Amino acid sequence: MTFNLTIPKLGAQTSSVKDSIISVLANEWPLSAKVIYNRLQKNHGLTISYQAVHKALNEMDKHKIISKENREYSLHKEWIEKSKKFFENIGAEGIDLTNLKNKTISFSFESYHDFADKMLSLFVDEIKTFPGNTCITHQNNLFWAMSFSKQQYHNLKFLGKHGGYITSTSNSFLDKALALIYRQVGYNVKTGIDYHSSFDFVIYGDIVHQIFFSQQMKKHINSVSAKSEKTEDVFGQNFQEKFFENPGKIQVIIFENKELAEKLRNEILTHFK
Repeated sequence: MTFNLTIPKLGAQTSSVKDSIISVLANEWPLSAKVIYNRLQKNHGLTISYQAVHKALNEMDKHKIISKENREYSLHKEWIEKSKKFFENIGAEGIDLTNLKNKTISFSFESYHDFADKMLSLFVDEIKTFPGNTCITHQNNLFWAMSFSKQQYHNLKFLGKHGGYITSTSNSFLDKALALIYRQVGYNVKTGIDYHSSFDFVIYGDIVHQIFFSQQMKKHINSVSAKSEKTEDVFGQNFQEKFFENPGKIQVIIFENKELAEKLRNEILTHFK
């Protein structure tokens, strides 16, 4: 895991912009305000003015979340170091699930295996902390399941016992095969739905989890999905090396937003009616 962060929200739009700025600068730095603005529009789908982006950058610079040098911005070194120490041993127990109001938690993973391990543990803790909700998940591809260890599979079975819904935009040979794993533990699954998002997401109650994959990783995944008609098609393309060992590829943002959670939940559940 490369870095972790907890920052206060200053309104839904401002928070979204700041989260996205962090995601942009976590993958490439230093960048000018104009380049950041273009990346937010192109890669994160934000409809926002340049002035609003510049305002967010100034606020983040003031709070030493980012630093500015020669009109270019980077994540602040002290902020990264403090965040690393705070979440160094992060597991599900490292996140205070009872205190998400007006906060955003953001962290990134260098290992796909570590991503699956930490997120499954977190979802188990959420169910134990807030029982009675239904887990709603959308993945552009169902490749998460390829990284499950024995312990992670036990966690998945625990989650499946509480029910849930999973959709996938992709309908490749591999996605259909991996869908069986989720169905076997109790999930309702549909692949090949007409739903396109720039990120994967998981909704539990009012908690929204956004998962961003690097452009390089998404390109590789889409290439494999498009060509896979049998197992050999997947593992004959250096899949494991590119998918599990490519560093800095997964960014996770967690926050509480009742309206957005309800909107995304309803959009996914319409595919099961």
